Amino acid sequence: MKLRHLWNKLRGSALYPVIIYALFGILWITLSDYLLLLLIPDRNLLNRIQTGKGWFFIIITSILLLYLIRGYRNRSLSQAIAHRQILMDVPIPLTEISPQGKINYVNRAFTETYGYRREDMPDVDIWFEKAYPDPAYRSHVRKHWEDNLASDFSSGSPSYVFTISDREQKERVVEFFILKGTESLLVICKDMTGERERELEKNQEDKMRALGQLAGGIAHDFNNQLSAIMGYTELIARSLPRENPEFEYLQTIIEAAETSAQLTEELLTFSRKNNREKEKIDLKKMIEDLVHISVRTFPSQYHLEFSTGLDHCHVRGVPSFLMNMILNLLLNARDAMAEGGTISLNLTTSWQRERSLNGLPIHEGNHAILEIGDEGRGIPPENLNQIFEPFFTTKRKDKGTGLGLAMVYSTLQTHHGGVEIENRSPRGTLFRIYLPSHLTIGDS
Repeated sequence: MKLRHLWNKLRGSALYPVIIYALFGILWITLSDYLLLLLIPDRNLLNRIQTGKGWFFIIITSILLLYLIRGYRNRSLSQAIAHRQILMDVPIPLTEISPQGKINYVNRAFTETYGYRREDMPDVDIWFEKAYPDPAYRSHVRKHWEDNLASDFSSGSPSYVFTISDREQKERVVEFFILKGTESLLVICKDMTGERERELEKNQEDKMRALGQLAGGIAHDFNNQLSAIMGYTELIARSLPRENPEFEYLQTIIEAAETSAQLTEELLTFSRKNNREKEKIDLKKMIEDLVHISVRTFPSQYHLEFSTGLDHCHVRGVPSFLMNMILNLLLNARDAMAEGGTISLNLTTSWQRERSLNGLPIHEGNHAILEIGDEGRGIPPENLNQIFEPFFTTKRKDKGTGLGLAMVYSTLQTHHGGVEIENRSPRGTLFRIYLPSHLTIGDS
């Protein structure tokens, strides 16, 4: 078995035709010279025959050597084609890169996952420009690759995790594994986008649950104290005439206690599970009512514009929760424009594919989409990942509690909705709210 294995290994190597050529040459020269000495005693004739034999040997062995080399090349080519075909059919994204930086091929799984074909990125320079559009991040990634590829891989094949942009300019988290061959690099691409999104969803869910329990405990105790403060203050106020100077002080205490009570109600709403029965709601009518109220209560320098092409837009939910969510977004838009401006609202519907938005899973199906935009300063990029954190706020301490957007997030979580945020150009912020809608009637 070992001899057969060695023979098969030898047949597949470049030494095979050389060995066959050498063996044939030795046998031919040795046997032919021995036979000629026996058969031809005439030296002159023998010399002429041996000269012709030499020419004949060169012609025959050249033909034989050509045949052997061609056969070896055909086998190598067939093996390379078979190897390439196997890699093309592997369900994991793969790409092969030459030492000169040319991309030899990408397999079908790579194209299906990231959208790029080989003609889209003939070399690594173009790949870096397309996959890493941000120049600073591209420079960081490129330096990392160059530094590590210069190593000898003595500790094994390395792997790196980077965020790339696919052909549709969507960000994908990818773990790259590198296999270094004699003439090329084989790069295996493991897409980790789904895993990262599920991890973010779980982390956010755990964080909200823990903070909700904490907020609920504090709110219950604080609410009990507020009840006593408000009760005794009202009793004292009733015993004093309105013209008494101390009556005004008591009214200030009552107003502060009522404000605190509203805060505890927000904390309790944030902390408790939503056990209330969801009902069918006309989201369009709810928005119209809230816009009507806001127009009457907001200062005159603020303008609200609501547009929709829908007759009705029905969703299932808890009315008070959804009203509070929209009102919070309107108040945020107002507070973002200290000198006034326009708050625009737009309501549409569309079919959405399954995906995750800011850690909130969106299920495939028809959704109502509410866009609320302002003309404010926009949200600093470094704060985008924190704005839904409870108690996180960029407002002054007397202007915000940091619970408004946390309430929005919690409401969307219980209603299986999602949210996207965009900094608009030249200024302003757009919140795009998604809510499942199965009973929507529109002009279309």
